[in-house]
Amino acid sequence: MVGFNSREKKMLKIIEISQKFIDSTESTIDYGFITDMMRELSGGKYVGFNIFNYRNKEFKTRGLSGESKYIKKANKLLGFDILGKSWPYDEKKYKAIKGSQVTIYKNLREIASEVLGEKLVKGIEDFFDIGQVALISIYKDKKIMGDFTIMMDIKDEIKDLGLLEIYASMVGMMLDKTEAKKLSAENKESLDRFFSVNIDLLCIADFEGNLVRVNRAWKNVLGFDPSYLEGKKFIEFVHPEDVEKTMKALKIQEEVLELDEFVNRYRRIDGSYRYLEWRTQAYENLIYASARDITEKREKQKEIEFLSFHDHLTGLYNRRYLDDSIFRLDNNRNIPFSIISIDVDNLKFTNDSYGHEAGDKLLVLTSEIISDICRSEDIVCRIGGDEFVILLPNATEAVAKDVIKRINDRVEKTKMYGKTVSMSMGHATKTNKNEKLSDILKLADDEMYVKKFKHYEQPAYRQ
Repeated sequence: MVGFNSREKKMLKIIEISQKFIDSTESTIDYGFITDMMRELSGGKYVGFNIFNYRNKEFKTRGLSGESKYIKKANKLLGFDILGKSWPYDEKKYKAIKGSQVTIYKNLREIASEVLGEKLVKGIEDFFDIGQVALISIYKDKKIMGDFTIMMDIKDEIKDLGLLEIYASMVGMMLDKTEAKKLSAENKESLDRFFSVNIDLLCIADFEGNLVRVNRAWKNVLGFDPSYLEGKKFIEFVHPEDVEKTMKALKIQEEVLELDEFVNRYRRIDGSYRYLEWRTQAYENLIYASARDITEKREKQKEIEFLSFHDHLTGLYNRRYLDDSIFRLDNNRNIPFSIISIDVDNLKFTNDSYGHEAGDKLLVLTSEIISDICRSEDIVCRIGGDEFVILLPNATEAVAKDVIKRINDRVEKTKMYGKTVSMSMGHATKTNKNEKLSDILKLADDEMYVKKFKHYEQPAYRQ
């Protein structure tokens, strides 16, 4: 459903696998898959999965993960196949670790020398570049069930042991098939614990749109209790305008399995809506998803985007937007294209005589007059201190003149501090496809300055 980091992806994978095990009715266990998964989670170079046999008091390697060609070489060096090999139970060693789930060894010699001989183990370390070794024990009711032996590359160190402990605990639950229901409940508890500590909205849903499981973050963000949401269709909480694209995304999810940066709006308990950004992964018949509330972030982005193209005082478009519009709209479809250039007379006098707040008031008043007169498709910009420009696509010279006349009529009836507001306006119209709008703007500016000079010559203007 802001993107998953490496740890979150691994945790989602554990959730996926645990859900698969919970739903499974098979009596067999895929030891190879379990071992490969531990290698993926730990980053180990080689991983062995050993199951403890209480009757014989020995461990048996049921899973082995690593590059097959190197495993074959190791088998040759040892003189036997590691996979399927039985190892004596070292009571002294297990008493030393005192029931700890994780034990870290500096090298392979510390854990295997007594069984294989120090010289042989040292040769294996050197040949295969094995460094740190981790023993992840698997317990059930404080009784040893097995372990994962993780051998790291000499350049690496094992990380995120908590994640491996969670995975090992999950595997431990699966090993005890006679207590499947109890183990499912414990597994659910582990998942709930993970769900409860995550600040993002986590959920598991099916492809029918039903929320199978959600975490407490849903209550924090949307106000709904998880028990209320679970079992309901998530589409019931999606903004009506976002329903169609959400259903399309659900359909796409069945094909591509993973979606990133999908955004829609979800209803809060008070009826308002929040923007959520989703990352999703599909596994078999379920969708595992994470969402983050980006409402404030989105509003801030909109504010930044607005300010980048708008004048902060009047709310009109700014010079940047004008330049972009001239480039974007300079095509044959918009001919005739008229441009009006406007300069507010006596802004400096107003600022000097009445203060800059009065000058700002004059500019806002000017923007309101111009916006009120213009058509909805016209683009009104404030491009400088007292300069405004109106872009009129598909507008003849007659239309431009009419706009200027109506603005003047309104201005003549408008006063500030007992004085009539005054503007100088010029216009020009593109009628030929070979003409450039940038040149048309210059012609409108030239005419505006001529009008302003004439205003300046008038005694009333000077006064």
